Amino acid sequence: MFKQDNESNVTRFLFAILLIIVSVAQFTWLSAAGFLGISPNLVLVFVLILAGRYGAREGVVWAFAAGILLDLLALDPLGSNALALIPVALIGSVARRSMLHSGLLMIMLMVIAGTVTHFVVASIIDTLMGSGYSLSVSIRLGLVTAFLNALTVPPLYGLVMLLDRVGVQRVAQA
Repeated sequence: MFKQDNESNVTRFLFAILLIIVSVAQFTWLSAAGFLGISPNLVLVFVLILAGRYGAREGVVWAFAAGILLDLLALDPLGSNALALIPVALIGSVARRSMLHSGLLMIMLMVIAGTVTHFVVASIIDTLMGSGYSLSVSIRLGLVTAFLNALTVPPLYGLVMLLDRVGVQRVAQA
């Protein structure tokens, strides 16, 4: 029991560091390198992969933490990104079910659905706040971003699996 707690704590710590790195990279390198203001949302992909790997409860916690971090980095209204990422975590948790857990392809499809959902929720929040794009423009941007996000799934999925193994091996050695 104690060993399993240490494994999950080490893995969570590694994921938290990765989340911070991915968030900062998204707002520095990727936003500058984006084409016409469109770049992949690595944080969204990361949250969806974690929810698919560890379930809805863990995914919602990571979505909330990631959303607050994004709000602080982007100077968005506090809680708006967290609110938009929570449905993404719930979509990602569907991939955890054994009959749907067919690996990378299922997660890529979930990322596309999660990205469109994220854009719709973010557009509704922006509309209620009096800013942002129209819903139709947001959906079109969401579809383009969804395909970019799907392309980032394999490297991020591999990184999550690697960190999961490293956390388990570190605790086993201790």
